[in-house]
Amino acid sequence: MNAQKGSLKQKIKIWLREIRAPFLTATLIPVCFGASLAWYYHASFQLFPFLITLIAAVLLHMGTNLANDYFDHKSGADAINEDFIPGFSGGSRLIQEGILDPRTVYHAAIFCFASAMVLSISLILYRGPLILVLGIIDVGQFVNVGQTVSNVSRKGARLAARNTTLNTSEVEAAVSSYVTAIYPSIPASAIQVTVLDGAGGAIAGADLTTINTGSPISVQVVLQFDPVRWLTGLTLLDNRTITTTTVTRRE
Repeated sequence: MNAQKGSLKQKIKIWLREIRAPFLTATLIPVCFGASLAWYYHASFQLFPFLITLIAAVLLHMGTNLANDYFDHKSGADAINEDFIPGFSGGSRLIQEGILDPRTVYHAAIFCFASAMVLSISLILYRGPLILVLGIIDVGQFVNVGQTVSNVSRKGARLAARNTTLNTSEVEAAVSSYVTAIYPSIPASAIQVTVLDGAGGAIAGADLTTINTGSPISVQVVLQFDPVRWLTGLTLLDNRTITTTTVTRRE
């Protein structure tokens, strides 16, 4: 079924799946929690900035999910990930299933980012220019850390693909070492490295020799942003985790 030809109810279901609506709680909860802390400690709650922040944060999250689907389609990452875990890896699959056109997803991502920008400007006008400077610094660092996580995930995948790598612990230790070399003060608990088989499950006995040549294998890196964050007090990126999964094939 093509999204452009379905009923309104079908279109809504398709787009809720595309934006991965259940995972938007990862944005809703921190923003609401930040507002509750402001009320608890300062007996202060301002409805307008709260709503603007909440809606802008959700739009950014939606735009990120949409952009992830589009660019993973363009790079072929989702196509090669045949044994995906719905909602957790391999994207929404709506592009791969032919339900949504890639350009439609791309334009939807741009719309979400542009709408969030407009709302952010209104918040800047309301709160003053300092929040813009702090926001740019915080978001810029978040993007930079995200790129680092992506890079180390790819390094881990290249290591996992080699037939000379025998155990998943070698990959996990190497990736953790990469991260701590870049962020020396980060606690070990803030980094999670998982090596998975083609079905997205744990590898039996952590033994990579059980993976046949040419079979898919993935390395997922999850990093908590707060321990490496320069700024605190900006609720938009509070309690965020950055997750990157790289899929490759065993040599």
